[in-house]
Amino acid sequence: MTNIDDRGRQAAAAARATVTDTDTDALFQRITAPPSRWRWLVPAVAVAGAAALAMVVIPIVRDGATSPNPDVVSTGDDSPAPTSSGSPQAAVECDSYDSSDPVRATSDQIRCWAEHALSDGGDETGLVDLALEHGRFTYSFGGYSPPSREELLDAWGRTDFENMITVLDLPYGTKETQLEPDVYSTIYVWPSAFGDNPTDADWQAVEDSGLHTAEEIEQMHEFGGYTGWRIGITEDGDWLFFVAGD
Repeated sequence: MTNIDDRGRQAAAAARATVTDTDTDALFQRITAPPSRWRWLVPAVAVAGAAALAMVVIPIVRDGATSPNPDVVSTGDDSPAPTSSGSPQAAVECDSYDSSDPVRATSDQIRCWAEHALSDGGDETGLVDLALEHGRFTYSFGGYSPPSREELLDAWGRTDFENMITVLDLPYGTKETQLEPDVYSTIYVWPSAFGDNPTDADWQAVEDSGLHTAEEIEQMHEFGGYTGWRIGITEDGDWLFFVAGD
C-alpha cells in the first residue's frame, strides 16, 4: 500500500511536470529620454509556451494539530513579524496613503520609503519592492528589461535616497508619451523641468534645490533638455523610473 509520503511525492512531481518557463522579458519604452533624443519604442513581449500551476498541500500533523504552513513559527506574542519590506511600523505608515489619488499616493510612498532607508536601522527593501511592483521600472539606460531585486539593492545607496526626496520636493509636470502601441498617455514627472514646455521658473527651482549646479543646468540647456535626476509615475500610480543622464 502506498503511504501518504509516497502519494505526496507523486502528486508534487506531477504538479511540477505541468509547469513550463515563461519568458516575459519586455522591452521598456524610452520614455525617460530627454526631449532632444526622444525615441518611441513599441514594447515587444515574447511569451514562450503556456504556464499551468498546480498546488498540492500535504497536511503536516504535529501533536495532533494540522498546520497549513509548517514554516511559520509562533513567537508567543501578537506582534507582527518583520517582512521583506522593512519594519512592520514602516510598512503600515508607507502603505497607508489615499488610493483615490494614485499619483499622489505613489509619490508619497516613494518619499516615505526613501526616508525610512535613510533612518537609523532603516533599509531600502520597501523602496525596492515598490519600484518592482508593476514590472516596468527602470533605473539606468543600460537596458530595457526591468531590473532584478538584487540589482536595485546593489545599485541604490544613501545619495540616491536623498536625491529621490529632493526631486519630489520640486514642482511636478506632465509629459505625453507612448506607453502602449498607438496609445498616448500622460505621465507625471518630477521635476517640472523635465515636463513638456518647462518654464524658466521650472529650471530655477532645480538650481535653487541644489540638485544640480548652475553649470550643470547650463549644459542641459545647451544639450536641449533636462537630463538630471527625475522620477516618472503613470496616471494609475505605476512608478516608471528614477534616472539621470541622456
